[in-house]
Order: sequence, then C-alpha cells, then structure tokens
Amino acid sequence: MVVVAEELSSRPMAWRLLYCGALVALLIVAVKMPDDFGAGQRNQAVFFMLTMGLLPLVNAVFDFASVGLTRYLLRLGLEQKRAAWRAVLDGLGGIAIFFALGCTLIAFVTFVVPADGVPLVELKQLFADMRRAPGDYIWLMVTLFSTLIPTLLHLSVAVLTLGLQYPAPLRNFVAGLLERGEQSGQAALLSGICICAMITIALWCPIWIFTFVVTHDHGAIVNAVLWGFEAFAWAIGGI
Repeated sequence: MVVVAEELSSRPMAWRLLYCGALVALLIVAVKMPDDFGAGQRNQAVFFMLTMGLLPLVNAVFDFASVGLTRYLLRLGLEQKRAAWRAVLDGLGGIAIFFALGCTLIAFVTFVVPADGVPLVELKQLFADMRRAPGDYIWLMVTLFSTLIPTLLHLSVAVLTLGLQYPAPLRNFVAGLLERGEQSGQAALLSGICICAMITIALWCPIWIFTFVVTHDHGAIVNAVLWGFEAFAWAIGGI
C-alpha cells in the first residue's frame, strides 16, 4: 500500500515542486520591480512578501525534502531491521536540511534586493533583536523548526523500536503478557497499559530532547545556531 501511495504521489509532487519554483521566480520579479512606497506602505509590502510569500514557499520545498528523507530511511529501517540507526541518520539529515533552509532564506534576502536598494530585512539588526528579545520571534522559529517534525516522528519510531527490543527482560515480560492475554483479562489489561506507556514515552522522548536542546544553558545551543547563520550571512555579504 505504501509503494502504491508513493507511486501515485510522485508524479504530482514533481509538478508541485515546479509550481513552487515558478512562484519563487515570480516573487523575485515582484521584489525587483521598481515601485515607490511610503515608509509605512513599504514595511507592509515587505511583511506580506516575507510572511505570505517567501517563508511558505521555501519552507514547503525543504519540508518536502525532510519528509522524503524520513520516508526513505524509515522504509529502509523497517526492511533491514535497523530503525534506530536509520533514525540517527534522519536526525543528522534533518539538521542539515534545517541549516540549508536558514541559509537559503538568508541568501534570498541578501541577493534579492528591491529596486530602491534597501534590503528586505536588515540581517544584522534581525540577529541582534533575536538575541535581545527571542520571544518576539517565536513565529519565525516555529516556521523554521517545522522542518524537523518528520525527523522527530522518526525518532519516536526508533525509541519505540528500541523499547520493544531492549532491555530483554522488559521485552519478554510484555511478550508474556500478550501471550497470556487470551486466557487472562488481567494480563490483557496490563499488556495494554505497558504498550500504551511505551508509545507515550516514545512520542514524548524526542520532544523532551528538543526542549532540552532549546533551553539548555539559557539557550546556548540556540545562540550557537544563530552565530552559525550570522557567520554565513557575513560570508556572503549580507552583514
């Protein structure tokens, strides 16, 4: 069924990617077209271009890459019985796609400049504001980190797989409860509770890890990510 679904969805997906590319091209043309705006009108136009045009389009392309990577590695993990290792690869790939998304947005803002010569976003000021008041940019962080959602779900599958395999005493205990479930209602109830607990832990484990990464040492890892993006912006002349 998965193979049939992929075969049916692969052709339209290519057209959707082409459609996204055409929309990005039109967005570039709209940005580059000369126009006279007042200060308030320009700010409003830039806001709509970024939030309604650039972010959704670029994010959709990288979300597609993230979902495709997760589906491919998840299928390999199920076939080769190595779901945990494939999840680790998916995690590394998801991080790479996340950085590629951020660098693409920075490159777009740097090189696609309106006819008046004023950048769509002052990147230096943006990075300073994100460090000073990160709460004001939660919407931007949610948009960027949404690319990692498929990877987090894959990690949940990996955690559940490990819970079903290791440790051996727990696996044998749950398997024994399942075997006795037909004869004992108490064993069936207890086995259901154990499986539900394992699924719950598997779903929450990646969320706990993600929360730890974001909040560890007063956001030291997030600041390191910002520093990396800022260094890239400096390297290409955006700052």
